[in-house]
Amino acid sequence: MMSRIYPKVEPADLPPASRLNSSFGRADFADAFSVDLPEGASGDAEVLTRHVFEHQPAWIAMLLGIRACFVRPFGLKRAADLRAGGGDRISIFRVFDRHQDEVILGEDDRASRFYVSVLLQPASEGQPGRLIVSTLVFYNCRLGRAYIALIAPFHRLAVRALLDRAQKRGTPALLKDAAPFLARNQKQRDMTGVPGTSILSSSSAIWGIGLIMR
Repeated sequence: MMSRIYPKVEPADLPPASRLNSSFGRADFADAFSVDLPEGASGDAEVLTRHVFEHQPAWIAMLLGIRACFVRPFGLKRAADLRAGGGDRISIFRVFDRHQDEVILGEDDRASRFYVSVLLQPASEGQPGRLIVSTLVFYNCRLGRAYIALIAPFHRLAVRALLDRAQKRGTPALLKDAAPFLARNQKQRDMTGVPGTSILSSSSAIWGIGLIMR
C-alpha cells in the first residue's frame, strides 16, 4: 500500500496580512513556516491553532524537559511556569489576540518577549488555503540574544514538526470538528474570567511581540 503524500512544510515570508506586520521590522529574530490546507479544512484559526499546539511530538516534550534544567538558574520561565500562569491559554502560551483568521500567542520572559502568529490564508485563484506560523522576538537583555542563538535551530525543527504532525493527524474540518475545540475554550474562559475580546487593541501592546521557542 502506498503511503499518503502530505503537503510539505515550507519556509515562508512574514505575511503582510498579519496584524503583527507593523512590528516585523523591529523584531530581533523572525521566521515563518507554512503548509497547504486541504479542501474542507476548518476556516477558524483558533481551531487550527489548537490542533497544531495541543498535540506535540514526544521529542519536543523531552527537549522542553532538558531546557527546564538549564534555564532555571538564569531566571527563565519553564514550561511548567507557563502552564501555572493561568488565564486564557492554548497549550502553555497566553492568547493575546484572536480573530477568525488569526490567533496570536506569546509570553514575556526575562530574556525576551516572544509571540507567535497563526494566520489562516484563504484559498484564491486556484491556490489552496495555507496556514502560516510566524514567530518574532525582541531581546530584553544580552542573555536573550545568546539564548535565541543557541536554540533557534531547535525552534525551527519544532515548528516544522508541529505543522507536519498536525496535518498527518488530519486537519479539523468545518463546523462539526470545530465544536469540541470551541466548547473547551469557552469553558476555560468562563473559569478564568477572561473575555473573548482582543487585548492587542493598542499599538503599545503590539510593541511587545516576540518569539515562541518550543
